[in-house]
Amino acid sequence: MSERRALSRLDAFCLAHKIGTEKLANAADVSRQQAARVRYAKADARIKFAKKIAGGASRLVGRKVPIAELFDLDFEP
Repeated sequence: MSERRALSRLDAFCLAHKIGTEKLANAADVSRQQAARVRYAKADARIKFAKKIAGGASRLVGRKVPIAELFDLDFEP
C-alpha cells in the first residue's frame, strides 16, 4: 500500500499517527463529515472547531497537541 501525500496539516498529523477521520471526530465530539471536510482541505476551520479537534487529537495521542500543529495559522491580509 503506497502512502499518499497529506492534503493539510491535520491530514499529515492523522497519517503520521494512524488516526482515522471517524476516530478523530468521535474523540473531538464533532461530525465525521465536518472533520473530513477540514482534514481534506475542503473547508476552513473556525477557532472553536480547531480547539475541539486539538482536544480530540490530544486525547488520542496522550499529549497536548497545539492547534498550530494541526492547522496553518498564518494570516494573510
